[in-house]
Amino acid sequence: MDIDTPSVNLVWVEMNYAERLSKVATELEKDSSWNNIIIKSCNPSGQVFIELAVPMPSNCRSTIILDFELALKKSIDDAITVWNEPLGDKSSLRRLRGVVVKS
Repeated sequence: MDIDTPSVNLVWVEMNYAERLSKVATELEKDSSWNNIIIKSCNPSGQVFIELAVPMPSNCRSTIILDFELALKKSIDDAITVWNEPLGDKSSLRRLRGVVVKS
């Protein structure tokens, strides 16, 4: 079974960065369970990159991110995808020794 990947509509593509960011931020404010989400960028391609303000278990993290993505799909555009930027390595000892952790 072949299914086409949806493309973002022209309205989203023609918005400037501030307008896209504002639309996503407005949706973010609608649910208090998304308080830990920080919007990093909103691309014309429909990719919304976020960061979580606090570390959380993967089962909680995935539910929150998928719920947020579904809300964006319903309210803004069906082709929007949400991508979580992983937290960097916070170990100062590894940084001092020059160890780089690739994720």
